[in-house]
Amino acid sequence: MMSHPLLPKLRQLKLSGMLNTLDVRVSQAVDQQLAPLEFLALLLDDELERRNQNRLILKLALSGCDSNKTMAHFDFSTAPGINRTLIQDLASCVFIQRHENLLMCGPTGVGKSHLANAIAIEAVKCNFRVLTKPTHRLLQDLQIARANGSYPASSLVPWLTTCSSWTISVCNPFLPRLSRTSTRSLPNVMNAAP
Repeated sequence: MMSHPLLPKLRQLKLSGMLNTLDVRVSQAVDQQLAPLEFLALLLDDELERRNQNRLILKLALSGCDSNKTMAHFDFSTAPGINRTLIQDLASCVFIQRHENLLMCGPTGVGKSHLANAIAIEAVKCNFRVLTKPTHRLLQDLQIARANGSYPASSLVPWLTTCSSWTISVCNPFLPRLSRTSTRSLPNVMNAAP
């Protein structure tokens, strides 16, 4: 990175997006003979992009989503019974805006967890609040809170109010210890229900 009198000021203002691309943008401005406002617009775009990326990384970390289970990583060829068009529609998060619920059920190994996580990631990208947590962990956290007194019944209401502020909550699996015979009886259906 070149030495420039703006570097300490950019650091002080915490404009690292501009700081990281300043030398490239200066060269680009000279080569393309950009007007000062065009040059400034490029630097501002760099800063906005960096902040948006950092915000997305933080939201994904807070949501508990598995960053490896995305729509791009799901192999639809291994699950031919899944309606790809429906899943892509769900990934657009329009069902959230319509205040519809989503319940995915089916036999073990068809990709329900992967798709739920992928849809949750898409919801984070659309700026919805998301929490992904295994149901047994959520129930365990509630049990521990009740046992140690940190969430007595009277203070459980504020906690549940906080839970209700999440736009999308992925609790998976609901029944983690089903026997083989009982999982076979579950229908292989993916359905968005109002």
